[in-house]
Amino acid sequence: MKHGVGQLVRDIWLGALMLLFVVSAPFIFLVRPQPAGAQVACDPAVVDTTGQLDRDALAEPLERLATLADVRVAAFQSVDGGDLEAEIDRLIDQCLSLDGAPTRTYVVLAVSIDDRDTQLRYGDQFRSELEPRFEEIMAEEMNPRFQDGDVTGGLLAGLEAVADEIEQGVVADDGNAADSAGAPVETDDPDGLVVAGGLAGLVAVGGAGALLVRRRRLMDARNE
Repeated sequence: MKHGVGQLVRDIWLGALMLLFVVSAPFIFLVRPQPAGAQVACDPAVVDTTGQLDRDALAEPLERLATLADVRVAAFQSVDGGDLEAEIDRLIDQCLSLDGAPTRTYVVLAVSIDDRDTQLRYGDQFRSELEPRFEEIMAEEMNPRFQDGDVTGGLLAGLEAVADEIEQGVVADDGNAADSAGAPVETDDPDGLVVAGGLAGLVAVGGAGALLVRRRRLMDARNE
């Protein structure tokens, strides 16, 4: 009889342990650690490994540019292999891409202090606004402040300059669209189709695709 009771107790304990394992196993797999560096954090608009950024000072210009673009700013003390371009490539691939291709409306401003490298990257939609000015923005607005140790000031100046250029481009585009909308162009189409110049231009731009415009400039390039 004692043997039967002991066996029953052992069976109960064994069953309880098995039940505990079945219940807890899914949670064990859910909380297992992920490899370091496997994923870039996409939620914050500001990445700072320097500990020097004043996020409050950046909040207003970030909000302003965020109405025009999907914007990120990043300040690194240093990056692996000194390759800031590869670091920003990873950020764009993981956080600023859709269906495997970069979006047309992203803007990234970044600096790696120890590597003396600055990056201003942007999507194809902003090519006409930023292509003529991106080197000047980095060389004259951002880099002098970085060299003075003002990391926040360098990114702040870059954000404001980029927003100014994009806003001016938007105003110019709106004006051109208004001028062309009232000037239809007759064609030789036998059905008498009339195409407005503004619509034709919009279709042409849309067909250009999401070309990636990538630019970089060393922080001290203008001081050599």
